[in-house]
Amino acid sequence: MVKTGGVVVRKVEEVGEVALAEHVKATARSLFGERITGSKNMQLFYSKYEVGGETYLHTHEGESGHYVLAGKFQLVTDEGEWVVEASTAVFIPPRVKHRFKNVGKTDAYMLAIFSPPESRYEKTTSSP
Repeated sequence: MVKTGGVVVRKVEEVGEVALAEHVKATARSLFGERITGSKNMQLFYSKYEVGGETYLHTHEGESGHYVLAGKFQLVTDEGEWVVEASTAVFIPPRVKHRFKNVGKTDAYMLAIFSPPESRYEKTTSSP
């Protein structure tokens, strides 16, 4: 990790991988957020879902954005259901229930950004 003033540059491999509570066969790496960078406005995660891996049906108090890097997910929300694959972005408004499940035949990966950061995720990530 390189940190100069407020700029942070880091590789995914430099960040410890943690299992997310109540998620099945899914892990995440917090690339930046309040604890790491002091950001009050956003938090970025890199997540891996094994085949069949999934989140539970949940909400966030703020906005969340998701970008599928590889694989195939089923996305279920209060507003509908979709299959989302690599190169697909998803925006979820505050307090909309949603769940992601890897429905592909290989591990699936996504970036997720939360605004504002969520302290419940900061507490579960390992130190930089």
